[in-house]
Amino acid sequence: MLRAGEERPKPNAERLREFGEAGRESLEFRFFSEKPIYDDLEQLMLADSLAFMIANLGFNDPLVQKVLAGKSPRERASELVLGTKVKSVEMRKRLYEQGTNAVNAAHDPMLELAKAIDGESRAVRQNHRRTG
Repeated sequence: MLRAGEERPKPNAERLREFGEAGRESLEFRFFSEKPIYDDLEQLMLADSLAFMIANLGFNDPLVQKVLAGKSPRERASELVLGTKVKSVEMRKRLYEQGTNAVNAAHDPMLELAKAIDGESRAVRQNHRRTG
């Protein structure tokens, strides 16, 4: 949702690949899927990802500290998954249609996490593209 709000207004040639017109239908299908979301599974997967982040960057890394917000990976994952409203298809549709301003106004914990890591994620992606 975060990147969709930023990428969709750009000319097609300037968008990240997954937000291009060629993949729009597939992207929207995934975004608006009615398939169930299982909180327990989501918490487990996110906690594992956070633990992986710690293992690779180190516990004292500023990004790790920002993402964990003083909590353990399990606690933070639980807080994020249980607190987010983007599990709702209607919410995802609204955010997608209304864009960046709606995403920023949502004050959703999962979207706040995405904002916290987006700059670093884009930099890693750009570096990988140059070296890959």
